[in-house]
Amino acid sequence: ADCLIERGETVHVLDNFATGRMSNISHLEGNKRFSLTMGDVLNSDILEELRNAGKLGNPHHNLSMIYLLLGDASSRLDRLDDAKWHYQRALEVRRDWKDFDPANWMIDQNIAAVYGKLGQTALQSGDLPTARDYFRLSAELRGQWVAAEPSKAEAQREFAGAEAALIAVRRSKVNEL
Repeated sequence: ADCLIERGETVHVLDNFATGRMSNISHLEGNKRFSLTMGDVLNSDILEELRNAGKLGNPHHNLSMIYLLLGDASSRLDRLDDAKWHYQRALEVRRDWKDFDPANWMIDQNIAAVYGKLGQTALQSGDLPTARDYFRLSAELRGQWVAAEPSKAEAQREFAGAEAALIAVRRSKVNEL
């Protein structure tokens, strides 16, 4: 919750505290970006109440964000195998989300971002061929976004960043491997 709030997100926690403690989140009491419902995710009445209040959010987005945060934390701790595992789970969730909502271009860009994170993780661990492949996938998806939304400056920046990463890997003589 702390990381999400620091990023400017509003966080609603649903927890029955079967394995956790209230003291883990007590410092968030009074924060306008935090709220808590004590209960169980298996209680459909509580889930319906949260959905109606607009506090449930998109479960695909929520889960993929958790995996990305865990991947980022693992990467910062130089636990690259853990980071890769978390990024791959985020990718799976986002692909499932894409199956659910195939017309949503933003999901493609979320997938492209995860490919970029996987490429960076592979590059950090010295796996240049895998880094090249992930950066290529990221650049292809971002290129599709630029083609679909040519007036969007953000799309142009994202594509340029993915292309730059791919070029950097190529300069590392990856193609000779």
